[in-house]
Amino acid sequence: QWACDKLLKAVKNPINELKNPKHPEGSMVWKVMYNAPKACALVTGPPVVQNGRIEYPCLVNGEDMMVSGEELKKRRG
Repeated sequence: QWACDKLLKAVKNPINELKNPKHPEGSMVWKVMYNAPKACALVTGPPVVQNGRIEYPCLVNGEDMMVSGEELKKRRG
């Protein structure tokens, strides 16, 4: 019982983000990386799990790519 509760608590936020995405399809967001300039991106689909993290399909500078949800921001700031 304890181990199952601990596992469910550990994956609660990622599962909630898959059900209710932070960045819905069709939204304009900023792709922010530490070593690269900010770029405007268009979310083109629902989030998926890849490489152990939640990633969104985005159109960035005319290129279709998968972007981690941690790299997407709603505001440029």
